[in-house]
Amino acid sequence: MSEEPQISPLKVIPTISKADVSKDLAFPIGAEALSRGLAGVPQFDSLKIQFLGLKEVRRPLTDKPKPGEALRLVTVEYRRRPLNISSGTDNRGTGRTDDLWTLLVSPVARRNRYDIKQLLVSEGLQIIREWLSLPRSDAWRYGTHSLILEVDVDEKALLFSEENK
Repeated sequence: MSEEPQISPLKVIPTISKADVSKDLAFPIGAEALSRGLAGVPQFDSLKIQFLGLKEVRRPLTDKPKPGEALRLVTVEYRRRPLNISSGTDNRGTGRTDDLWTLLVSPVARRNRYDIKQLLVSEGLQIIREWLSLPRSDAWRYGTHSLILEVDVDEKALLFSEENK
């Protein structure tokens, strides 16, 4: 009698918050698809997801973006902060830090969701995987660093950039 291969369950990246959005909006990708696409990256166990509302995205909902306007989809953010009393542990003076890796997902017009999700799954998740897998120096690990994925809705093209603060 042969045993059927065991399929391990998908480990889903935890969601720390999910904003309510209007019926005209939707999130272009969910926690399961992000988890499936990013499984195995070095930071996987440290990743958290935050689904943003328009207030956090700081852009008004327009039915149609201006020509050539890119809409932010997913931001991968790394922040290092010192651990202290407010983080639950008093580590003042010890030099201990807390590395925070967050996936910030912005809402899109519901009518564009399917096309945008296809771009994210076919191209965007690989870009995120590659960025997360880059070797990082100790010096890089100070401050805030972001990978920003945007879409040009007219061209149906995925754009990406980095931001360092």
